[in-house]
Amino acid sequence: MKGRRILIGVSGGIAAYKVCEVVSTLAKAGAEVKAILTDAAAEFVTPLTFATLCRHPAFTDKDFWQASHGRPLHIQLGEWAEVFVIAPLTANTLAKLAGGFADNLLTNTVLASSCPILLAPAMNTDMWEQPTVQRNWREVLTYRRYHAANPGAGMLACDRAGVGRMAEPYEILPHIESLLYAKGDRDLAGLRVLISAGGTRETPRSGAVYRQSFQWQNGYSFGASCTAPRRYSDAGTQYNWRVAALRFAGDRSYQCTRNAAGDAAMLPRCGFDGDGGGGSGCETCRVQ
Repeated sequence: MKGRRILIGVSGGIAAYKVCEVVSTLAKAGAEVKAILTDAAAEFVTPLTFATLCRHPAFTDKDFWQASHGRPLHIQLGEWAEVFVIAPLTANTLAKLAGGFADNLLTNTVLASSCPILLAPAMNTDMWEQPTVQRNWREVLTYRRYHAANPGAGMLACDRAGVGRMAEPYEILPHIESLLYAKGDRDLAGLRVLISAGGTRETPRSGAVYRQSFQWQNGYSFGASCTAPRRYSDAGTQYNWRVAALRFAGDRSYQCTRNAAGDAAMLPRCGFDGDGGGGSGCETCRVQ
């Protein structure tokens, strides 16, 4: 990530506060990060906040045409960026992208750039489900340079429960990494992967049997890698896939079915320490 050039476009929505974590994490990883804020975005989070997190100036429409720029600002930013992230993407900005409009610094920079663009929509459920908004969303995604970080479902700022929440930072960050290193291609997408994460036995030619302790954490990490990079957050809270961890101790086997909702609390109770011994298991998940 060090030295990679990432441009963040922020449009006007309450989810703009989440983008601060994205910017901070990228900057700490060594990336060069610059931000463009629309006038509406600056009402939610100030340019000073983004400038501080980016370690670079945050640009607004006031910076668009200034005599201090040797070249037009939108041209400079568009040519500079390796990946362009627009988050949150409002219905208004989405409509401008679909129609090819360029009436502010953000949309002008989109047209002046040729890099991949990651879109993270955020809006009220009724707004998101409007036929015109869905039409614009489908149309934009027909262009190869646009990539989606789809909105999730949950409680919204308007107290409505439904689809429209902007993707969380830990979901956006792997998308950015994928665009930087693989142009958005995901070779394992749609594949079902089975990983054995239990103990192993190796039998040398001499006939002696050696037991090698193979921690379940390693297999769990492999599983997380099949879905997305996990360097930014604990995999147990991000991925909605299931893992069955098995361990044999004497005449008993202990099984624990893990999922994104209850991983961390369950394993310690069950004694899955990965060392090949001990661990009595809990009544909930012990199999006699």
